[in-house]
Amino acid sequence: LRAMQMPRALLLEGSPGVGKSSMIQNLALLTCNNLVRINLSEHTDMMDLLGAESPCDPSKNDGALFKWQDGPLLLAVKNGSWVLLDELNLAQQSVLEGLNALLDHRAEIFIPELNKTFNCSPTFKIFATQNPMNEGGGRKGLPKSFLNRFTKVYMESLTTDDFHHILHTQYDGLPQGLLRSILSFNDAVKRAVSERKIGQSGGPWDFNFRDVTRCIDIIFAICNNPESLSTILPSLALQKKYTGVVGDLHWRNMQVIAGKAIESVYMQRMRSMRDKQFLVEAFETEFGATKSDSLSIPEARISSTGLSVGLARIDCRKSSSAAEEFELDSLDVLHGLRTSLESVVHAVNNGWMCSFVGDWKSE
Repeated sequence: LRAMQMPRALLLEGSPGVGKSSMIQNLALLTCNNLVRINLSEHTDMMDLLGAESPCDPSKNDGALFKWQDGPLLLAVKNGSWVLLDELNLAQQSVLEGLNALLDHRAEIFIPELNKTFNCSPTFKIFATQNPMNEGGGRKGLPKSFLNRFTKVYMESLTTDDFHHILHTQYDGLPQGLLRSILSFNDAVKRAVSERKIGQSGGPWDFNFRDVTRCIDIIFAICNNPESLSTILPSLALQKKYTGVVGDLHWRNMQVIAGKAIESVYMQRMRSMRDKQFLVEAFETEFGATKSDSLSIPEARISSTGLSVGLARIDCRKSSSAAEEFELDSLDVLHGLRTSLESVVHAVNNGWMCSFVGDWKSE
C-alpha cells in the first residue's frame, strides 16, 4: 500500500502460490477498480496487448474488409482500469520495450496503425508479478533500466500456520487434522523435489499451495455433492440419505477420500513408478493410513443424469443421447484408464485445464 502512493508501476516478486495476483485482485475489488489481468509468455507480442486489424463484415463497416480491434491493454488505458501483467520475466524483449512509454513520465502509448497517441487516465495503474528467475521455465533476468521503472516488492513465502488459517477460513466444514495433514504432505513433496529425491523425470516440478487447495476442492466436492450417493463411500451415503447432510465425517472415510484427491492432484503428474511409490509412502506417513485403501480401480457408470467414475461425478446438462446407447450402466473402460478418467472428471468439474502426457503408443 505504501508503494502505491508513488506514481510508479508496482512489481511483486515471490514464489508461486504466495498470493501475488490474488492480493492485487482483492485490492481492486475493495477499492472498486476494474482490473484487467494479462498473462504474459515468451509468445506474447504487442499486438496481443494493444490490438490489431481483424476481418469484419463489409456491410457493417462501410465496405472495409478489416476493422481495428482494441487489445486488453489499450482498452485499460482508455477506460482508466488497473492492469495486472502476470509472469513479467517471461515476456519478450520487444514487449518490454513497447511498455516503456507507459511506465515512464510520458504515460502514453502510440499505435502506429492508427497514427494516434493515447494518454493514460489518472486512474490507470500497472501492476506486474513474476516468480524468481531460479524457478526456471524460461524466466530471465530483466534489464535494470526496465526494473527501475517499477517499485519492487518482494513477497516472502507464507508459513504453514498462515496456510492453515487460510484453509480454516475457506473450508471450515472440514476436519482441521485433515487440513494439516494435506499441508504436511505438500511440504514433504516440495522438500523431496528440491533435494532431487523425486521428480527427475518430466520436470521441472513445482508443488505449492494451489495443489493443496485443489486437493481440498476435490474433497469438499465429494462430501457435498447431493448426487453422489452411488459413488460416495457407503457410510457417507447412508448418513446423507437419512439425515440429508454430512456432519462429522469418520476419519477413516476422510482418509480414503483424501487419498483419492492426492492421487488426482499429485500422483497423476508423476512419470515414474519410483516417484509414485514415494508419494504413497509420504501419504501413509502424514495420514497414518494405507494408500492401498484408495487405490482400488474406480467403477465407471453413465446414466441419463451424468457420468460417475469412482468418487468423481459430472452431471449431464440435458438428456444424454450417448447414455441411451448403453443398455447397461457400466462403461466398457479399460481398467488402466479409469483412474486417469476419474482425475479428468475432477478437473472438468473444477474448471481446471488438463494436459494429457504419455507415450505415443498410449493415444
